[in-house]
Amino acid sequence: MRRDTSIDRPSRSDGTATIVLGAVIAGLASLTYEIIGARSLGTDGFAPVSSLLTLHFLAFVVILIPLEQVIIRRLTQDPDRPGVPVGALSLVLGTAGVAGFAGWALDGSLFDDDAWYAMLAAATILTHGLFIVGRGYLAGRHSYHRYGIASAAASLGRLAVAVVIILLVVDGRWFGLALVLGPLVIIALRPFGRAREAHVVDTAAVEGRLLSGMMLASATAQTLLLAGPVVAALLGADAATISILFATFTLMRAPLSLGNNVIARLVPPLTDLAEGDQLSRLTSIARKVAAATVAI
Repeated sequence: MRRDTSIDRPSRSDGTATIVLGAVIAGLASLTYEIIGARSLGTDGFAPVSSLLTLHFLAFVVILIPLEQVIIRRLTQDPDRPGVPVGALSLVLGTAGVAGFAGWALDGSLFDDDAWYAMLAAATILTHGLFIVGRGYLAGRHSYHRYGIASAAASLGRLAVAVVIILLVVDGRWFGLALVLGPLVIIALRPFGRAREAHVVDTAAVEGRLLSGMMLASATAQTLLLAGPVVAALLGADAATISILFATFTLMRAPLSLGNNVIARLVPPLTDLAEGDQLSRLTSIARKVAAATVAI
């Protein structure tokens, strides 16, 4: 099987464009989901949903995205190896448990004393954990087209479910259920098939250090931005303020969401460069990224 490790000039046919398009569609669909919720439920009714979404965003970016990148790297090294790192299931379950407990313990501040949202928070992490693992398999085995399709389909599926729910009942608790169901579309893409090719395999300790470092970096870089609505709720802000703050921070998240998807296209070739000891090329790429970051 010929491996596509191009990083300097990705072609239109290798799936890079599909990843970008999928990320854009996912972002627009997610924004539409939030607009429909805010308009239908009102600022007071949407406040618990915005807290639910904030917990979801925090877990997704700080825990699940780094997990996806480790899975992609693992399968780039050995496509026939089980893609889920040691402890990944425990990590997803633990994150779901923490999110659910936090929602239950702070339901007065976050969810207007409705424990249903705490259960939704835990369920959302579980289904998005499955989604992230599946998407990691796709990118790790260079199925970039299907990766992009998965990103778009999950958000479009969530939007479709939300529209049906709003037509039937205007209730934030049921509206939040769409967040749980959307990522299950990953099952239809059947990402967990086996591949035939062998490469270097890292130890669990190496992967554990890598995952911990990525989670710490992500938390340091993005928690302050993503946690704004929850912090406001804990400080006693009213429901309308929480909803408005969430909408503002959602717009600020747009470039982050696009970047998270594009990284899936970059991890495999960067892994191959590292495995091939091509440190000069990695250094050159790092300098270009640093320069582009300053320019942006």
